[in-house]
Amino acid sequence: MKNDRDDLIYWIWFSQVAEIGRIKTSEVLLEYGSPRALFEQITASPAPERFFRLFPKLAEVHGLDSAKAILKDCRASGCEIITYADPIYPERLRQIYSAPPLLYAQGDIGILSGLEQNGAICVVGARKCADYGISVTRELTRGLAEAGVITISGFAVGIDAVVHEETLAASGRTIAVLGCGIDVDYPLKNTELRKKMLQGSGLFLSEYPLQKAATKFSFPIRNRVMAGLSDGVLVTEANLSSGSLITANRCLDQGKDVFSVPHNVGSCGSDGCNKLLKDGAFVVTNVNDILVELQSRYKNIELVPDDREDDEVEKSLGQSGEKPKDARVAGGAVDMEGLSENSKRVYSVLQSVPKELDSLVSELAMDLSDLLVSITELELFGLIKAHPGSLYSV
Repeated sequence: MKNDRDDLIYWIWFSQVAEIGRIKTSEVLLEYGSPRALFEQITASPAPERFFRLFPKLAEVHGLDSAKAILKDCRASGCEIITYADPIYPERLRQIYSAPPLLYAQGDIGILSGLEQNGAICVVGARKCADYGISVTRELTRGLAEAGVITISGFAVGIDAVVHEETLAASGRTIAVLGCGIDVDYPLKNTELRKKMLQGSGLFLSEYPLQKAATKFSFPIRNRVMAGLSDGVLVTEANLSSGSLITANRCLDQGKDVFSVPHNVGSCGSDGCNKLLKDGAFVVTNVNDILVELQSRYKNIELVPDDREDDEVEKSLGQSGEKPKDARVAGGAVDMEGLSENSKRVYSVLQSVPKELDSLVSELAMDLSDLLVSITELELFGLIKAHPGSLYSV
């Protein structure tokens, strides 16, 4: 049964006096029964010193006036409040050490019920992302959405925005966990994306009250909520100082899976992703690397057909219909017809002695993403050979 108005006021008060990210909600409720009972015990007489130690902000919050004002603003803005005691509050989130006493929500709240049916993957990455990171994020996110998996991210510019956009484009469901009040239009660059999510299958969640501005501390704290809602985290591009690694660590703390996309050494976003792989993260080269792990928990998840990867390559090359024909003709001659100009350039510098991918990037002065497309095209045409260690030869 949902909380009535009076209950919500006490839950809001509780969330105000509790230090976000530090209070163990389950222990407080076990000892005091409810936020209302806690409030009554504290206000019945001068609060003992231990209450101030347990609730550092108790001295700043006087009575219920502030909580009543927040509830009034929520009602006016259409913002929902989901408390720890609400049946729709995700059970998986209750299990983390510092579960939020409540969540402010806006959008399709029904998405939360799907967490236990199809699972969820948190997809994160760099704000300043390269073409490769964007491309691989789009492909993997689309595969997750089409498999029915809920995607979760932080609504930042860069990879986060790509995750939400691609999920909606694939008719999937996506959750954005904010590091600010749910009514704060931040970042401004994502204003249109916010509208699309609210009009479609999108949900915004935050443990911060309305009008609370984002700070450099609020984002790392909210990462535990992103991890708590998910079955695991996928990092598609990150450097060593990226907040994405904080999310990955929160998943590890909670016993969740960590997935990472491999990058060429020295390339943009390679350090963080490759470190995760060295530390034991699951290697992801296609969406099935994630889906196969989820299948053990969610029987209705199906793997992507094996020919999907070829279909995606054809789409990225602007082709449709049949696969490229074998470019080798009688007598060992090579038919270049149908090859892109970039692929012709790549083929012209390859020899029988294998060359490294990084060497080709330098020699051709070509973006890695463009080079990978050409390498794939040449492989489909049967013109080159791939060797272990990202080596290629004719």
